Amino acid sequence: MPTYQEFENKIERYPYAASPERVRRIVAGISKVTHCMTKAQIRALLGKPDYSRLNYGPKGPGEKWLGSDWTFYISKRDSGTNLNDPRVEIFFDTHDRAHWIAPTRMEAAHEIGGPSSKCD
Repeated sequence: MPTYQEFENKIERYPYAASPERVRRIVAGISKVTHCMTKAQIRALLGKPDYSRLNYGPKGPGEKWLGSDWTFYISKRDSGTNLNDPRVEIFFDTHDRAHWIAPTRMEAAHEIGGPSSKCD
């Protein structure tokens, strides 16, 4: 999956907006996403994420791998992170199951799970 920097490098100018087709797919797909879906299931619904990151914690000695996350942008005002930009972030555990689905500024989409929720 692309890194954040690879995603940023592809943006030719700001504000960035995903293509109408991509927006339709993300909006339609997010309503079908459920807790503990696999990465393959999420990708089948939403498509390829704009970028992926590996997550580690807690900070300091003894950090361990916690999983990864995918981000799907609808639009982005400028470079850097703006917490008000419409997007979907999906956090996966170490077994690649979605334990937290966090849409931001998207009508009819709601948060599922949370940072400490588990997939059994």
